[in-house]
Amino acid sequence: MQTDVEPLPVFAQSFPAKAFQVVNSGSSEKQILLGGNHYGVKPSYGGRQDAGYGLHLTYSPDQGFMIKTHQESGFFTEGEMRTIDPIKIGEGEEYYLVGLNNRKVDLFRKR
Repeated sequence: MQTDVEPLPVFAQSFPAKAFQVVNSGSSEKQILLGGNHYGVKPSYGGRQDAGYGLHLTYSPDQGFMIKTHQESGFFTEGEMRTIDPIKIGEGEEYYLVGLNNRKVDLFRKR
C-alpha cells in the first residue's frame, strides 16, 4: 500500500490539534474539521497554546489542503477543543457536537 504525505497549511500547525473529524460532503473533495489548544503548558515550555479557533480544511489532489474561513464554514469556537462528533437531530439534520475542556459543548449545523 502506497501512502502520500501532504503537508497541512502553516496555520493548521500553529496550535496543537487534538480533535479531528472527516466530513462526508458527498463530493470527491475531502473535508476535515480540526481543533485543539492546550492551556496548561508551563511557561518554561512556551506557555499557553491557544492560537486555534477551529479550522475547516478542504483537500483536492489538484490544490492540496486549503483553509475555509470561519465566515465560509461557520465553524468557530474558543477554548480547549477535545472532540468533534457528528450527530443527527430531528428530521436527519446533521450537526457537529464539539467537546471543550471545562466548558459546555458547542453545536454547529453542517452547511
